[in-house]
Amino acid sequence: MISMFAFIITLGIVVDDAVVVGENIYHKREEGLVPYRASVTGVIDMSAPVLIAVATNIIAFLPLLFVSGSTGRFFSVLPEVVISVFLLSLVECLYILPAHLNYPKQEKSNRLLLLLGKIPIFCDRLLDRFINGPFTGLLRLSLSGRYVVAALALAVLVVGYAYWDSGHINFSFRPRIETDSIDAEIELPYGVSMDEVKRVVRQVELGGMRALEKNGGQSIMIGMRTDIGKGGSNAAEVSITLVPQNERSVTTRDFSTSWRQEVGEIAGLEKLFFDFLVGPGGAAAINIELSHPDPTTLELAAADLAEAVSRYEGVTDINDGFAQGKPQYDFKMLPEGRSAGLTARDLGRQVRHAFYGTEVLRQQRGRNEVKVVVRLPEDERNSLLHLEKLLLRTPNGGEMPLDRAAG
Repeated sequence: MISMFAFIITLGIVVDDAVVVGENIYHKREEGLVPYRASVTGVIDMSAPVLIAVATNIIAFLPLLFVSGSTGRFFSVLPEVVISVFLLSLVECLYILPAHLNYPKQEKSNRLLLLLGKIPIFCDRLLDRFINGPFTGLLRLSLSGRYVVAALALAVLVVGYAYWDSGHINFSFRPRIETDSIDAEIELPYGVSMDEVKRVVRQVELGGMRALEKNGGQSIMIGMRTDIGKGGSNAAEVSITLVPQNERSVTTRDFSTSWRQEVGEIAGLEKLFFDFLVGPGGAAAINIELSHPDPTTLELAAADLAEAVSRYEGVTDINDGFAQGKPQYDFKMLPEGRSAGLTARDLGRQVRHAFYGTEVLRQQRGRNEVKVVVRLPEDERNSLLHLEKLLLRTPNGGEMPLDRAAG
């Protein structure tokens, strides 16, 4: 794809070089020079501009050859193809093309070719009449009154800028273009159960169905797609694809607003964002960045700001930027645990084996190898009480509860 993109970039430039040289040779022949002399003179006249144009483009792409790392290996194809094409086109337009144009015109014996050949001749005559007539007259008039023309051009620029500055013409560097698909992006706290994710997804789906009934029914929908686990086990996405805009009365923006209202407030959500825009303008409309060396202070400030922004009418999909991580328990060895010979390494290893599991056996079943892992039952792994009362084995063969060995 990169090499194809490089060919597309060079196509227009290469064609321009050949057109410039070919047109100049044709002009020399129209002046009465023989084909050989017209080709030589035409190439000599245009060789310097063509060389400068090609050399400038080569120099522009040359630095990409010296980019290091994986990025350099990925993009090195672009300058290699572009520079090679430019060098070959230079040889073609300065040597091969003039040689082809060196031969005199051959009369066509085919009547159809003769008839088709009259069409460009007729168009050339019309163009010559326009150039030698109205265009030349207007050019001479402009040159004779060059100060008036310059003043008029400046006045047009000033009027155009004033009209744009007045707000009558909207400008957006990243236009917000509506698509026919609306994506409800859902994110819950880390560590949430799959049942909770499915419950929230179902609530969002039902809200979408109610929004459909209020805006034309099932006839405006092509389909609904649900993707659970996209971006993590705590995330999901529900997408509704509508029929094209000219086949429905409701806009994508209005339907997205109706869907958001039907879903309502869902407790415990980290993020619920409805995206109905395509391209780079599909991100959040407003982004505010806060900075503070203390993460706790920064989190409180972000929460207060989100609360303040939510009071403004029309502001939706507010996200304070902080996501709660998975619950984590930190253990610190107690003197009693150290006196029993336990170390932090022993503590971590035994807790991991109890909850994550430890491999005790491998069995070969046909072409597959089966690993046998031993760990606590599921109800004990999900209980904080069983964690605190977990029995640790000491180096001398004894046992000690976790809450006595570490705190």
